[in-house]
Amino acid sequence: MSSTIPPLPAEAIKKLLPETYHQSFIQKGVRPDGRGFQDFRPTAVHYGAITSADGSALVRLGGTTVVCGIKAEVAVPEPTQPTQGYFTPNVELGPMCSARFKPGAPSETAQVLSQQLNTLSLGVLDRDDLCIEPGQAVWALYADVLCLNYDGGALDACQLAVTAALRNLRLGKATFNEEEGAVRANARESQGVPIKAQVYTSTFGVLESGQCLADPSEAEGSLVRSTVSVSVSDQGRLVAVWKQGGQGCDVALIRACLDQAQERRAILESLLAPEASS
Repeated sequence: MSSTIPPLPAEAIKKLLPETYHQSFIQKGVRPDGRGFQDFRPTAVHYGAITSADGSALVRLGGTTVVCGIKAEVAVPEPTQPTQGYFTPNVELGPMCSARFKPGAPSETAQVLSQQLNTLSLGVLDRDDLCIEPGQAVWALYADVLCLNYDGGALDACQLAVTAALRNLRLGKATFNEEEGAVRANARESQGVPIKAQVYTSTFGVLESGQCLADPSEAEGSLVRSTVSVSVSDQGRLVAVWKQGGQGCDVALIRACLDQAQERRAILESLLAPEASS
């Protein structure tokens, strides 16, 4: 007497054979969450998420949630750059946001993200706009980005959170008193920081077939051979392109990513349209 083994339910396949599970959807031209290949996950921006910060924002990108808080301090400029202030981003990916990250020193992923945010900030802020008194005092901005839940798209979410937090940032009107050699900041006359350009990042996963998945989730990362992250400004200018993993990508694929990033930029701009709270 023979018996047939019932097929595994979808949830079991998803847990035991995640690559097989996702590949079965990809072969049908869809993704497990119902998105098409060129669709991004729902995105939301909330200003003023941290009341103790001088500027802050929370961003949700699908299952990824990050919060950015910016603290401003008065500092002495570098002797070789007497009019330039400081902007220091730091990304924290702790074990609470994903089991892939461990306690202790910052992971390589967190360090890379911090470096990428610093590079992108060069197109966002003019360090001379952070000068209070040449050679004496400048603003030092510390942007701490904490990931609350990690599900892929970290660079996209972190950059959007930093951009929103900068829009939300308010600094007291600062003046330098030469006699006292000190800075006085009037919180009653707060003002924002000039932003040269808002920069938006869109990440794409490249499959073995050469097709692209916009905004791949953490689970879809097992399918892609490489990722391409494209950063563009609100003027439509290309700011940066990062590629990780796999072999080289052809020009047509990069062009397709650039075109999609430009379309995505318009959507992200609309999310930041409300005025930052003062």
